[in-house]
Amino acid sequence: MNTSVEMLGVNRLNGLPRDEFIKVMPELCHLPVEDWAIDVDRQRPFSDFDDLIAKARSAVTALSDANVVASHVGLRRLGSTHDGFTGRRLRWAKQESARMDRDEEALQALNEAQDAYEAKFGHVFLICATGLTNDEMLAALRARLANSPEAECDAIREELRKLVAIRLTKLVAELDDPENALTEA
Repeated sequence: MNTSVEMLGVNRLNGLPRDEFIKVMPELCHLPVEDWAIDVDRQRPFSDFDDLIAKARSAVTALSDANVVASHVGLRRLGSTHDGFTGRRLRWAKQESARMDRDEEALQALNEAQDAYEAKFGHVFLICATGLTNDEMLAALRARLANSPEAECDAIREELRKLVAIRLTKLVAELDDPENALTEA
């Protein structure tokens, strides 16, 4: 993805003042962990798009288990509506859940598995749902129910690495247009 046009978005991120970068990155990537943003900020400037993605993913890997759990703040359960989402967050949420089946039976199975997951781990199930069907998400959820808390934190880190790469790809593409605001209502 390293064309000169795509570098405009990377350069916009490179040019943000430190405080603003740390404030907006968790919101832009829907990863509400300031330590992650601080770690990514420390690694600026990004030489290109691939460097940005590698550093952002590396910062996810470095998250403590407590920060991994904190990354769930504000998350909604699989199958929930996008009520209250606007702008970029609404567009991205719809894209990420596009293959989700709204069939009542499929949603019921997903909800039952999520109930068991939440009872065991104390937070909602996090998965990179982009391109996944209900059956695929349900299978992953059931498989991860067998995890220890430590193994589940590792599984969540992997999902967060995927999500960060997807969301930064979308963000950089949007920021390549100088008319696109960094933040949206």
